[in-house]
Amino acid sequence: MDNGFKKKLLKQSFDTGLFTASTTDDKLSQLAFNNAAQANIITIVSNGRIIMANNAASKLLGYSKKELLTKTRSAIFNINESSFKKMLKQRTAEGQSTATLTAIKKNGKVFTCEITSAVFVGGRGVKKAITTISDMSQHILKQKKIDTDKERIVAKNIVLAQVKSDYRLAANNEWIKSISKTSYDVMWDWDITSGKIYVGDSIKEVFGYEVKNNTVHFKDFAGKLLLKEKNTVEKRLFKVLASKSKHWNDAFLFKCHDGAFVSTTSRASIVRDDAGKAIRLIGAIQDISRLLELEKKLEEQVMVHKDDSDRFLLAAKLSFDVIWDWNILTNEVFLGDGFEELFGYTIKDNKGDMITDWVNYLHPDDVEAVVKELQDCIKSTATGWEHAYRVSRKDGSVAKVFVRASWGGANSTLYLSRSSEYTLNAIDEIRNLTKGLTTDIINNIGLGDAIENTVRDLSEVNLVKISSSLESFNEDSVTDKFKHNVFRIIQEQLNNILKHAKAEKIIISLVQNKRSIKLRISDNGIGYDTRKKQKGIGIENIKDRASRYKGNAVFVSQPGRGCVLTVLFPVSDLLLKIS
Repeated sequence: MDNGFKKKLLKQSFDTGLFTASTTDDKLSQLAFNNAAQANIITIVSNGRIIMANNAASKLLGYSKKELLTKTRSAIFNINESSFKKMLKQRTAEGQSTATLTAIKKNGKVFTCEITSAVFVGGRGVKKAITTISDMSQHILKQKKIDTDKERIVAKNIVLAQVKSDYRLAANNEWIKSISKTSYDVMWDWDITSGKIYVGDSIKEVFGYEVKNNTVHFKDFAGKLLLKEKNTVEKRLFKVLASKSKHWNDAFLFKCHDGAFVSTTSRASIVRDDAGKAIRLIGAIQDISRLLELEKKLEEQVMVHKDDSDRFLLAAKLSFDVIWDWNILTNEVFLGDGFEELFGYTIKDNKGDMITDWVNYLHPDDVEAVVKELQDCIKSTATGWEHAYRVSRKDGSVAKVFVRASWGGANSTLYLSRSSEYTLNAIDEIRNLTKGLTTDIINNIGLGDAIENTVRDLSEVNLVKISSSLESFNEDSVTDKFKHNVFRIIQEQLNNILKHAKAEKIIISLVQNKRSIKLRISDNGIGYDTRKKQKGIGIENIKDRASRYKGNAVFVSQPGRGCVLTVLFPVSDLLLKIS
């Protein structure tokens, strides 16, 4: 047998891990051991005695070959450990096995090794196990080094995460700064630890102050409070900060640059560290003096016409027509009993809202024209209005109607002028104070970015994880009004969840296909019984906004099971942007 063939046979034997009677005899085994200079190999018979060992194995275990051949496997392996017993069991069943064991050197020192052991039958029919031993000590040391390096990398990543967090904070301040330039609110961000408060540019327009670098100290803010309110306001503020609350709001008088005190309201979200300590407040302060003045004027106008309502109801019951009276100041409309008889709608106490209880009854194709003509008439010097249009009855049929109205009273021109002024001013003020820049944001950056910014900002100031999925929504295909409506629904539901649900996780998804657009908002909060009437108007507002685009809003919830809001809008010309 030439050397090339011997080496080939040897490689085949070790590659398979199994010697057989046809390929192995004592001479060949000896040849294998002698040529395996880089492998630590021993041969053990069934009673555990070592009958063969190569030089590498002897060196690894610290014995001479002669000494090693007098030992059994119990001298070089911890045969009592479970991994050894498991290896023997597997080798008996399958003929071969690989395991990680504890090996013992001549000097008693133990080390971790990996063995590969296979049973074969020698030329004389004797069962033997040939076993290779690999010292894993160096590998473990290398692994420890790798683990140490990983720990260093993790520590480095933590530092990087902090840097990114600081960057996010700076970016958030830029976002606040961008909004505050055009907002009628004064946006602010108070770092409680340093006492520094970042304030928006609108502080000059609202309160008249020039603020260098947009930064003031808390003591500067406290110094602008009315002296007799100062202690009370500060006490309420620090009481909230010492609690576990996530929000703060208060109303107080605030000193302007010209020395005048104005009525204000403030609200903010509280950012806390892992220990629950308040570290930041992010919020806004509003000057509501003008709004309070307008509300007072509106109340005065309502009282002037309260007595007329009773006389109107009596006349309405005697008429075959539908008599109606619209209070332009409050938007309240009184409808005669004939309204239910003619159109099928039930009006509780003959009272309603001009927007929800009149405009929504108009035929969809007539709404825009009728509302525009009525508004133009109100703004003009006209003392009356008449128009023919269609009304959708409750049973789905359509009625053609003719409406005639006049602005009554001896001082009708003055009344109309003052009513229009108060109404328009009130609308402008309330829009500026309560809606902020939502429409501009949707128009400028789009619905997707507006949702992402909202998710990011709420996640930073609330202990709740919010995620959104908007990939399949094509906002370029729908109108800005529809996107604004969807954004308002999302805001309303997020407010409901953060206020009542005690949720830890919120998921928002917006999915679009050829037939529909589906908005889904789910949370894992405390849930509620949908069969019971809920307090507040949040749910009804969402349903009303959905119906404006023929959508259907469904709330699925149970106590302790969270809540899922699904709003399905059918794709129609009403919401699509027609190119």
